[in-house]
Amino acid sequence: YEAAVTELVLDPAGLEQTTFPSPDLVTVPTASGHAMKSREAGYHVYRPWALPRTVNAAGGVVSTVTDLLRFAAMHMKDGETVISADSARQMRNRSSKSGVLDTGYGIGWNIRQVGGATLVGHGGATNGFRAQLTIIPDRDFAIAMLSNGDAGSNAMASIERWGLEHLLDIDTSGRQESEVDISELEAVSGEYHRHDARISVWRVDDHLHIERRTVEHGDQFSVERSEDDPPTAMEAWPTGEAVFKVRSGANRDVLIEFFDAELVGKGTTPVMRSGGRLAERVGNAPAGGPTVRPER
Repeated sequence: YEAAVTELVLDPAGLEQTTFPSPDLVTVPTASGHAMKSREAGYHVYRPWALPRTVNAAGGVVSTVTDLLRFAAMHMKDGETVISADSARQMRNRSSKSGVLDTGYGIGWNIRQVGGATLVGHGGATNGFRAQLTIIPDRDFAIAMLSNGDAGSNAMASIERWGLEHLLDIDTSGRQESEVDISELEAVSGEYHRHDARISVWRVDDHLHIERRTVEHGDQFSVERSEDDPPTAMEAWPTGEAVFKVRSGANRDVLIEFFDAELVGKGTTPVMRSGGRLAERVGNAPAGGPTVRPER
């Protein structure tokens, strides 16, 4: 796999600073991923540094902002030197609808409508790293962001908004908060499970309090967490029918959507979607209510 990607994509695109994890990385400046258990405990370095080779196709590439922008330029030139112009355009066309969080997906790209502009991009997250590449082909504009901390996603969202507003004069206000009946908040409260997390959702007054605990996948994915580590807490306010926006903290402005599982072929159990991942409701939220105060 690594050889094929290098031969077919990296070399033709001139991505000389992009590779896969290897011992050779110790010879060049390479960042370490960080996480913050709490503000009191501060940051710690993730170990192991890399994910197992078995998931290289999902998140094993090591790169730089320079190479990400070079990759973006290749796509804005309709795939010049790597793929045909028609293939590059087809990748940016919506091939599947994805509800309110994005307009849809192309081939490898998520597609968003922001202030009348069409944004295509893709994000990434591994052990203490966050990445985002956003392209607006019609404006010949791209922004690439890399972070060596879990909270980097919040900074990236703010940086992207600033770039769109100040460099392109694009309105990024997006979905606004709205009032909903308390019964709608109660209807989505509960305990949700997905392959990598356990998520508790409570109604607190006129909004939702959400706590997420990461689930380990065995020794290969161990990142020095313990059962005593506090969950990630956030508060989200309604912005429309079963859609909520996080107000503050590392997940500020993240949209969270709830819908019936029948839409994805799993009966009528409520499903929660955030960060492109689905979590199925398995029961009521733990008695006693929230356990951690959200970040401000």
